[in-house]
Amino acid sequence: MFNKSIDINNTFFPGHEIDDPKWFAGRKSDIERTLVALSRKGNSVIVFGERGIGKSSFVAMIKMIAEGNTYLIYKHGLHKKYNRDFFNYQIASITCDSGTQNVEQILQRLLTSPEGFKKIIKTRLFSTEHQASDSIGLNFLKLLNVSSTSTDKRIEKAIEEKSVIETFTNVVLTIQNEILEKKEELLIVIDEFDLVENKSKLASLMKALSKGKVKFLISGIASDYSELIEGHKSINRLLYQGRIKITPMTENEVNNIFDLAEMNNHNLISFNKKVRKTVFEMSSGFPYFVQLCGQLALDEFAEVKGYKSNGTINTQHLLKGLEKLVKYEPELDTLYYSIIGEDKDRETVLKALSNMTPQKIKRSEVHKHCENIGVRNPKNIIKYLLSYRQKDSENNERILNGIGNDYLEFNDAVFKIFVRMKSEIC
Repeated sequence: MFNKSIDINNTFFPGHEIDDPKWFAGRKSDIERTLVALSRKGNSVIVFGERGIGKSSFVAMIKMIAEGNTYLIYKHGLHKKYNRDFFNYQIASITCDSGTQNVEQILQRLLTSPEGFKKIIKTRLFSTEHQASDSIGLNFLKLLNVSSTSTDKRIEKAIEEKSVIETFTNVVLTIQNEILEKKEELLIVIDEFDLVENKSKLASLMKALSKGKVKFLISGIASDYSELIEGHKSINRLLYQGRIKITPMTENEVNNIFDLAEMNNHNLISFNKKVRKTVFEMSSGFPYFVQLCGQLALDEFAEVKGYKSNGTINTQHLLKGLEKLVKYEPELDTLYYSIIGEDKDRETVLKALSNMTPQKIKRSEVHKHCENIGVRNPKNIIKYLLSYRQKDSENNERILNGIGNDYLEFNDAVFKIFVRMKSEIC
């Protein structure tokens, strides 16, 4: 008889985006709104929200759905409205990084990278169904004004020497008019667009190309979609029903993550109600920290019980696992200790701030709470925290912002949750 065991390395995913829909929890309304946008002519999609909120995993799922994967459509009962014929996209995608300075560089990468248009061209070159497959690659190279024997570097140089926007536009139109099959569409995905320094020109390009079979999906960190897309005034029409703000998960959605962990491990493990509740409250519904807490608790359980044991994971496993938190977030841990130094009162105030649930924290409540637990001069400590800047960050960012004279707010919700988790163990 097959001896089943816990898959400790593929149950939670704090280190990377979720790339298998069987592990993806919640987001039904966001998925449906995205499906509406992708189903309607001329619409594009913009996905935005805070760091660690699950945007990249959501985008990965949407890409799968666009290519025809119906798993999540059936899971959420959306198959009555949307079927396979709605979603038959060819996808060209890019993930931006700190070296991506402007829209021209994005377009160049889409033209030359393996996951960009080259993938679509290559697929058609080897397609026996496409009647003009022999000429597709040559037509693509002709648009770039290079020969069929050109290397990737020569192609990149040719693109640099021409107008990248003009070349990109011509390639998109060629793909739309000559390469796509009758029921196919093109989805251009640009993830982590917030990292791009100069975002101008993209809105106008989207406006020009989002017709017929072409749509865009833009994703990035932002509190409002207008922080990502600037320029063309009529961009709002393109994003009708496609402005998707990813918010913290509900308690039911967090429970669904643990349900999937149990089910996909043959129910060898279970997470009791208290540990689920603790993780939800501690993580504020941020999926990254839900995944991280789950991984730390599971690691501790497996270390004590073994990989082939069944049993219940409880808060003791979670708290013990949290002692290894620094392994996953050494940079945040370094920031934490650089802020508090040797001052225990600073640490107490920082933890008190992190455990206050409203996003906007009332100063008077912080002062009162800290005085009640014996902190000396909490006003001076808060003044210090407001002035502290992350010296190693790109923008020399503050850790705490003042909102008027009455409220405080963490600049980075991820750091706030990290401090809250630290307060559970020390």
